[in-house]
Amino acid sequence: MIMRLRTLITVAAMIVLAASLTPPASASSYAVQLDGDKFRVVWEVDAMQNLTALSKTMVFPQNLSYAMTGADLTAFNSALRTALQSRILTVVITQPAVSLSSSGVNVTCSFHCPLQWLNVTVAFDVQEPTTLTAGAGRYDLSWMAFRLAENLEAAGQAFNTLGQSYLIQAMPSFFPSPTPGRTFTVKVGGLLVSKADYQAPVQEIVLLDTSSLVTPLEEWAHSQDLNAGTQTWRSPNDAGFNITAIQQITEVDLITNIYYFAAARVSAEFSAPLTAHAQGNVLIVDLSNGLWEGAAAFIVVAALATLIVTTILDRKLTRSSRRRKASRNH
Repeated sequence: MIMRLRTLITVAAMIVLAASLTPPASASSYAVQLDGDKFRVVWEVDAMQNLTALSKTMVFPQNLSYAMTGADLTAFNSALRTALQSRILTVVITQPAVSLSSSGVNVTCSFHCPLQWLNVTVAFDVQEPTTLTAGAGRYDLSWMAFRLAENLEAAGQAFNTLGQSYLIQAMPSFFPSPTPGRTFTVKVGGLLVSKADYQAPVQEIVLLDTSSLVTPLEEWAHSQDLNAGTQTWRSPNDAGFNITAIQQITEVDLITNIYYFAAARVSAEFSAPLTAHAQGNVLIVDLSNGLWEGAAAFIVVAALATLIVTTILDRKLTRSSRRRKASRNH
């Protein structure tokens, strides 16, 4: 009876633990909006982790509440400009702003540990020179998919190179020496890794990364709001990073799975007025205030009118010619 009660208590405790460690839904977003002659970018990354419960190491910077200024903001702006101009050389970055916040973490906690979170909000404007062709401007949006590789800091703490700065130190705990009844299943970016090959993909993890948004804009899910005069494209891919580890404990009549993770999942959307349309990864915008469409419509109407007049005249001439021939025969 005591053994059965102990087993029930263990099961109940593990169910609570597993539920608390399952990765929560993410509210992160990467929103790009065409606003006049510029693109406004607002990028929110909400990351969470509980790897510390096993690793006993820092995984995110902790206790941040910081609006970036000075040398930190200068370094960020330089990294951002380099990344975007490696995609489209002519883009210009203006009005950069970055704010960060994070919770603390108890590295001695070992059971039912609170999740640690790291929130970063980035905003900036992108201007891309364009030339008019038949009243329309063309913008190459390849710059929207990029990766900041630099070791950026906020108030003395690294926050971007999570893989190199934190995660690589935490991961050995998830590849312990073989123990009967204890196994780990570890994935990085959804791919199964082992003790021999986890280092490379983990070290590549950075917080500010939208390089996975490779699907052309034309193939994103598209919707229109005719009342607001806007349209929105939503990416079929998410940005972000993901490490998961499942520890399976096998005992007599009991198998328990304990879940660990560090992750951020970022959805992406692009919005523009109804005067724009996507062609591959190029946005084509009517910049003539409707004049080109009006001129094109006038040309079509004029062409139709010319055709109608020509047809009528041709018929009249044909009938006149027939009457003259008939009168000669008489």
